[in-house]
Amino acid sequence: MNEMLKTYLADIDMITILDDISIKYGHATAWGYLKSIIAKIIYKRISIEVNNPKQDIVFFKSESSHRPDHNQSFFSVYETAGNNVGLITATTKKSFSIIRSIKKIGFVLKYAKSVLNKKSLCNNLARINALLIIDDFCNAINDIDFTKAKLGVVYYDVSKYDFMFVQLLKKRGIKTATLQHAAFVAPRKVTSANFEFEGVELCNSTSDYFLAWNPFTKEEAIKSGMSESKIKVLGIPKYINTTVDDVRHKKTSCFGVVLNAKSFDSLNRRLIQYADFVANKTGYSYYLKYHPQFQEFIYDSLPKSGKCIGHLELSKSVSDYVRMVDFTLISNSTVFIELIYMGHAVFRLQAGDADKFRTVPYNAFANEEELDELLNGKIAESSNQLFSYMCFTRNPKANYKNFFLNVGGNE
Repeated sequence: MNEMLKTYLADIDMITILDDISIKYGHATAWGYLKSIIAKIIYKRISIEVNNPKQDIVFFKSESSHRPDHNQSFFSVYETAGNNVGLITATTKKSFSIIRSIKKIGFVLKYAKSVLNKKSLCNNLARINALLIIDDFCNAINDIDFTKAKLGVVYYDVSKYDFMFVQLLKKRGIKTATLQHAAFVAPRKVTSANFEFEGVELCNSTSDYFLAWNPFTKEEAIKSGMSESKIKVLGIPKYINTTVDDVRHKKTSCFGVVLNAKSFDSLNRRLIQYADFVANKTGYSYYLKYHPQFQEFIYDSLPKSGKCIGHLELSKSVSDYVRMVDFTLISNSTVFIELIYMGHAVFRLQAGDADKFRTVPYNAFANEEELDELLNGKIAESSNQLFSYMCFTRNPKANYKNFFLNVGGNE
């Protein structure tokens, strides 16, 4: 057994969770894992493309940055890293070979016993599924030469392939860094189970450096037990090549409702109720802006005021969105931070124990009376302090460039 395989087998519980976090909430089934195991034996799922790996800094791109906005952020950071930069891309691409399938069966028979435990059948099948992921990754990446590398960068080190890449480099004595792609918070006790409040991203980050957006995230990371020396606050990657002047617009007499991810269904319904309240109060019409997780527009039938114009296309960027509306109702969405960056008027519904931004009291409301006060002009202006706390800088490009220069020795 080679050293990297030993390392990954020691981390198999983490890889199992990262492959399918839903097992923690009882959504994964033994039958589902069995089908996944059979598919992994029949088909090769991961393909590695290598571009200049013998460089001072090597970026690793996997399915963790598949969304267009995430892809943009990843390459914006990549472009700040200088000239001596390599790129390794892991893509999901099915291919079949009878010889490979026979070898896979032999591999499972050889190592399955070492990963099985006395827990449920579902858990053991999940571990065998992770075993096959490990084998595919080792076969795909082990022959790449990293002898010149000083730093490896991933988008999200709490996703399975990014996590395994970080372990590979750390085993070889190479420093690693992970980016931030959303509003991460420390573990919190909430009324109902919700992955967003498990603190998974901050508690399980294993990279040497965490490249944070803002002081808010730094505080949450320290609460999670992360060493302060590991955290480098550099700004929001999405705005490396964008200026605030790009989003100014004329008055539209419309407002927008930015909905949360699927796990916040009741909060999304409350936002729409408050949107109807605002529409009836002001005469304004409004749009619904769905989270990218949604493929079906399930809330379109909920508005009762007759003022809802409809939903915006999922591809509509935040900068295009703010040109269409005068202000926004929001709650836990990461877009809250982007709107602060743009100087856009935003009213935030507080979400009780499930409030990501509970330490940020700016323009927050918990009922109609408080929202009515905001609408009547008693609005807290976005301050320089708030911008610094949530966005940190208007020049993230320089910060990322300096980090790579100092840590990766790149020019």
